[in-house]
Amino acid sequence: MSANYPGVPILFVSFFWRTIRYLRELGLDAVYLPELLNRARPDECSDALLQAVEAEAFVGSGGANLQLMLQAERFLPKDAQAANRFLRTHVLVLNSLVRPGTWSVGSMYDHFVYWLAGSLANARGGRHFAMVGAAVPPGSTMMLRTPWELWYAPISETEAARLLEVSRESLTRPLDERICYMRPMPPRPPRPRGYYRDFMSDLLMDRRAHSYFAVPPWLPIRGKLEKVWPRAFTWAEPTYDVADDATLATIRGPYVYFPLHMEPEATLLMYSPWCRDQIEAARLVSQALPAGWKLLVKENPKMQRRRPLAYYRTLTSLPNVMLVHPHVSTIRLAQNAQATIAIAGNAALEAVLLGRPGICLGRPPFRRLLTAADFAESLKLAEMFRWLSTCEFPSPKLSLSSWHLYVSGCVLQPLPYVSFGTDIGFTDEASLVEAICAFIRVATVPEGVNPKDSS
Repeated sequence: MSANYPGVPILFVSFFWRTIRYLRELGLDAVYLPELLNRARPDECSDALLQAVEAEAFVGSGGANLQLMLQAERFLPKDAQAANRFLRTHVLVLNSLVRPGTWSVGSMYDHFVYWLAGSLANARGGRHFAMVGAAVPPGSTMMLRTPWELWYAPISETEAARLLEVSRESLTRPLDERICYMRPMPPRPPRPRGYYRDFMSDLLMDRRAHSYFAVPPWLPIRGKLEKVWPRAFTWAEPTYDVADDATLATIRGPYVYFPLHMEPEATLLMYSPWCRDQIEAARLVSQALPAGWKLLVKENPKMQRRRPLAYYRTLTSLPNVMLVHPHVSTIRLAQNAQATIAIAGNAALEAVLLGRPGICLGRPPFRRLLTAADFAESLKLAEMFRWLSTCEFPSPKLSLSSWHLYVSGCVLQPLPYVSFGTDIGFTDEASLVEAICAFIRVATVPEGVNPKDSS
């Protein structure tokens, strides 16, 4: 970053003490955010300041107020007074950190701190680039301006067409091959005792500083025990109505495919804060289907044995719902479905790539490629229900101009995915940083402008 932007002051901000210590040892300017949050006094955040920050954040986020951002936080305290202190301390700290003209680069908007900080950067004459790994095109990274909108960097029509072909071809590969974060976790490499002590001391530092991102010390141990004695840590497997591809081939009559998401997950919290109850969403779609139609609800592979049986019993109590095993082919489900309806997931986009209707209730960044989306926020669910009941969907044909805009907002490098020190991605970090900097230098295309028309 320093080489790409010589003379520009760069400030690193993190919740992780190990990261801060490493950066400071390199002589870099780094802020340990839990320390600032601990020193902030909630009573110093007046209602006037709260309202002023909210007005800025609403503009910079593209329409999210502070409560919407706050209630998408998975670490939000359960007590209302504690949640209010959480809100006010974050507003105080970020209001001082994000100065006018700040450009920021960070993780996706899946936590309140990222969402508010990025929104303030956008509103104060700067820019925020939130990175999130994308399944389409395979191995790419979306560069978000808000949770719902991309930045754009010009690419040629030839390159856009090539990426469309690559994306369609990738659909024939297994899910864990084409999506980095769906890969199974490799064995954790052995660590020297000194490194482990170092890790534990930093972990305790984060916990003493009340970093809500601190990994509980028992979590790695639980991961090991789960592999040895899985039944003690996971739920029993439900009975699946569609257990394999052979059973899927025997289903007669029309059906709608509804894939479940991981929970908690950014796809729900970030792209669809207005509608994130998956059982209720499935119920709404189920009751809209014509007589004789089925709703095939497929569990997410990452949630296998992670939900109580009562969750599935509630789903299958709906008379037209069939529960699908996580390893049944997503592509066959989408190809044979009358439509794929998701809250905000990639399955809807993949359906459109296959020439089938793909619908999202929420507002993912790729929504302009879909048959329809953004129902939950606009409260036009009745419109979708009319399509279902009359079997008259809009054309699922992919808009090439919308595709061109979408891939213009992607960096063709995968983000590294690390868990407990184990890298499950295949990322060349130097190439990733160079690609990000190259993107930032030209990412000035406003919403709705064709990238080829911009310098």
